[in-house]
Amino acid sequence: MEACLAGKSVLFTNIPNLVIELKESMSANQLNFYKRRFGKYDLVILDELGYVSFDQIGSEILFNLLSNRTNAGSMIITTNMCPAVNILDARHFSISCVGITM
Repeated sequence: MEACLAGKSVLFTNIPNLVIELKESMSANQLNFYKRRFGKYDLVILDELGYVSFDQIGSEILFNLLSNRTNAGSMIITTNMCPAVNILDARHFSISCVGITM
């Protein structure tokens, strides 16, 4: 909320929908356009990592998108799995579990 109030560009989406959009972009040869658009946000909030499993292609393009973003801006990723280190490659991401809500 603070980022929006400060005039930052913010994207909020859930990861299952994001993977579907990425795969559709890849099928339409628009994946690079999608990556550039994704990289323009100051903050990206991704919800529900680990809620739905993905096939290998979905996992690879999601990882590629997220790893390309590490130098472009901030990300918040929510998950029902902790530690998230089991999901993401800790060599590429700074990961911390803040809390658990039910």
